[in-house]
Amino acid sequence: MIFSAPVRLWLLPNAVLLAALSPWGLARYPQLPHRLPQHISADGLGAWADRSIASAFALVFVFIGTTVLLTACAELTLRVTPHPSYRTTPQHL
Repeated sequence: MIFSAPVRLWLLPNAVLLAALSPWGLARYPQLPHRLPQHISADGLGAWADRSIASAFALVFVFIGTTVLLTACAELTLRVTPHPSYRTTPQHL
């Protein structure tokens, strides 16, 4: 397996959430309006975008990217081996 057990355990809820909600989002995509709000402020809607895969699923893509980045960081952190000189007790103690 590519990932260690702690990383797989952490990755499991993210993968389940993505696998469960992606088909639902794809099924709802044709029913979305032709213009989607992109920015909402205190003054109301500030920006609009035409309906596209990128505009409709932008947050999903951010979620996937963040999950990949954090998974890679967690896996690399667990694979780091400290230098042997760091394992000895300090001489001043």
